[in-house]
Amino acid sequence: MKIYNLLLALFAITFISCSDEGPKKTKDTSLLAPANGEIGEIVTVIDSTQWEGTLGRALRSNLQIPMEAMPQDELLFELRKVNPLKLNNVLKKATNLLYIITLDGKTSQNRALRKLVTEDALQKIYTDSTRFIKISRDQFAKGQMVVFLFARDTELLVRKIEENAKYLRSVFGNEERDRILGRLKAGRQTAVEKQLFDDHGYRVMIPFGYDIAKGLNNFTWIRQLDVQAEKNIFIYEEDFDTQYQLDRIADLREEITSTYLRDSEKPQLFITQQSALEMITDTITVRGKFALRNKGLWKVSDSSAGGPYLSYVIVDEQRRKLYYLEGYVYSPGYDKKNLIREVDAILSSFRTPSELAGQ
Repeated sequence: MKIYNLLLALFAITFISCSDEGPKKTKDTSLLAPANGEIGEIVTVIDSTQWEGTLGRALRSNLQIPMEAMPQDELLFELRKVNPLKLNNVLKKATNLLYIITLDGKTSQNRALRKLVTEDALQKIYTDSTRFIKISRDQFAKGQMVVFLFARDTELLVRKIEENAKYLRSVFGNEERDRILGRLKAGRQTAVEKQLFDDHGYRVMIPFGYDIAKGLNNFTWIRQLDVQAEKNIFIYEEDFDTQYQLDRIADLREEITSTYLRDSEKPQLFITQQSALEMITDTITVRGKFALRNKGLWKVSDSSAGGPYLSYVIVDEQRRKLYYLEGYVYSPGYDKKNLIREVDAILSSFRTPSELAGQ
């Protein structure tokens, strides 16, 4: 575990050194109109020639890509290209606003973009090739994130985008998750949250419409059912003894779902992994601590239903507990990426007993 933490810390430092992003600053947004735009939409202000060239292709191939582990292709983000000379007040209020600035362009569109930056900042862009991103929030609208990507020339910015693609996806992905979580919190069920805290010692945000389908000593299943979609969350806990537990997460998931997620009327049916796609696992940090993030496709054991899932493995080292958290969705015939984003937002609210105790 300590080796994982060291590697991930070094990984985080690598990205932070390339970025001008700091902690989110609070400001008075009472006079700002709310930001507008679809979930996952990025209004991209860029010179039209660059959009058609290597720079535009780098943006599209690294941001406008299919979301992982989905039954059908659904784009992670959708880039909406805007000519900087035609950027109006409506477009400026986009929830995700992305400016692309290089110093080698000679067109009127390039010049318009460079006017957004001070002379001192332009000089720093030219002399310091390590910095390529600046993030601002609530600049033109409440709930907005504005991202500037910049470099002294097109070739360098293309390279920065390629080298930091995963980081850039996390910037927009984490922002969308936080927005969804903020919206869901407006209708949270505090009584259900308190029940889970009293029974298990952890906290997780439970939005309106979600009900506890099963509650056991080490397993909780929460779900929301409506006409078009079914959204499910489950939390499993066990004593943490060895690194071996982290090396067999796919097996652990199979044990959990085959034991606890069985059809009440047809107990021979249970949730399992689709063999067409193995579980995709990444090491990440969650509030500065080691965690695993997993993605894949689930199905009922008789193949009568299926869909995507997203899960996290979190270890409470002080209390020697391992938590497996999963969100899976079912919505045949409809897009599922925003459903997955919703269950991901709920999972992100999970806090272990040790975190709540301030340890």
